[in-house]
Amino acid sequence: MWHRRGTDDNVGQRQPLLEATATRNPFSEAGYSIVLWHAWSKSVDNVMTVVNGLAPHVKVIPPDSLVKMVGKHTKQ
Repeated sequence: MWHRRGTDDNVGQRQPLLEATATRNPFSEAGYSIVLWHAWSKSVDNVMTVVNGLAPHVKVIPPDSLVKMVGKHTKQ
């Protein structure tokens, strides 16, 4: 997501692929995605570019909320 051909010019360019392949089912483990942010090489502006490019139905949540939601909504 961050790098494509070694440049930062395309930050977020792969997001449409993520949107096209990800399920919207919160009761499936496949309905959740994790994006890692390397704080020493990416800025908050880079993160906001990705967040602002997400589809309206996508929620950005902290890791602890993610763990709780997956545990609550998916089969054990």
